[in-house]
Order: sequence, then structure tokens, then C-alpha cells
Amino acid sequence: MEKKPNALRTRVEKAMKSRGINSQKALAPLVGCTYQHLNAALNGRDRPGRALLEKLANVLMIKTSDLIAAEQDMFPEDEVVSGYVRVPLRAASGAMGGGSLEGSKRIKTYLAFREDWAFNKGNPNTMSVIRAYGESMGSTIPDGCMVLIDESQTVPQDNKIYYVLLNDVYLCKRVRVIDGKTYLESDQDGSRIEIHAHDHFEPLGRALWYGCEL
Repeated sequence: MEKKPNALRTRVEKAMKSRGINSQKALAPLVGCTYQHLNAALNGRDRPGRALLEKLANVLMIKTSDLIAAEQDMFPEDEVVSGYVRVPLRAASGAMGGGSLEGSKRIKTYLAFREDWAFNKGNPNTMSVIRAYGESMGSTIPDGCMVLIDESQTVPQDNKIYYVLLNDVYLCKRVRVIDGKTYLESDQDGSRIEIHAHDHFEPLGRALWYGCEL
């Protein structure tokens, strides 16, 4: 299906003009993203995501709801049926093995989840979906599955599965806190990686659910 005329770019460019911002390259650092990402989002090659729309609205002093409506108008096939919510499927992946270098927040598309089910899991506005690859969590999360992440849950709880950044690689592992030490554990064989003080360890969200294609 062809996209409708770019209502999002038109709305943003109108607001840019009124604020004296003369180019997307000038706007990009103001909203905390690269020019390439902003340009792709405003030209319909990538989905901007709620966070970017909120930053644009704040910088341009317009309503977030106006930008959300403009973005959704570009993609009528993505309109959500009543009773469902949209959750972004990111280009990011989490390794259940050696580690993934793909941590992009770029949105590939949106997935629809039943509203009551999603709210029972948490707040859909802070959720995203990634792909998880590898076999180390195979007894719990099979290779290649989509994993629903709650990005607001970044304080690790013992024995829960998290999507994390560890020293430049992205992992989907079980967090264990034992005797004051934190470990990333593989469900397949129980092996553990100890997190040390010098490591860059950043929990990016807790895994809530997984789904696989047959």
C-alpha cells in the first residue's frame, strides 16, 4: 500500500520555520539524534517512535498528539483496531550467546497486542520488541524469537531475564544477584558471567514475553 503524502514532515517543517530552524541538520542535535535518523523518520523510511515525536514536539513547541496523528496518517495500514495497542519492533537484537553489536533503537515496524493483555504486563508506552538470537537461553527463549521488553524496568531483579548492554555487546540473559555480586546466567547450561566494577553494564529493559514464527 502506498503511503499518504508526508503529513509528518509537512507539520515539522512548518513548525521549524516558525521557530527559525532552517534545516533538518540544525534540528537533529536539538532533539538528540543524528541527521540521518531524523531525515529517515521525516521521509517515511523509518518510524520515528514516541520518544522522538515527544522531543520534536518539545523543541518545536507543538502538541505531541499532532505529530502522532500526522505519523499515523502516513501509514493507514498500521491503524490499530479498537482494543489493541501498537508496540515498536526495533532493529535491535539481543544475543543469547556470544553477543550482538546491534542495539539500534530504529523502529522497523509496529506490532499490535491486545490492549488488556498488554496493560496486564505493564505500560505499553514503555514496551518494545527485539529479536533474540542464540542457544544459551534455549530452554526458555528459543533462537530467533521476538522478545517483548519493558524499557522502564532497568533495575535488575534476581532471577528475571533482561535485555542488557555489557561492554559494547547486547545480550538477553537471566540476571542473578548472589552474595552481593551480579551475574548474567544462561538457562541452557547454567553458566554465568560475573559483572565487575570496571564493566559497562546497562540494563535496557526486562523481558516479559516471547513469540516465535513456525
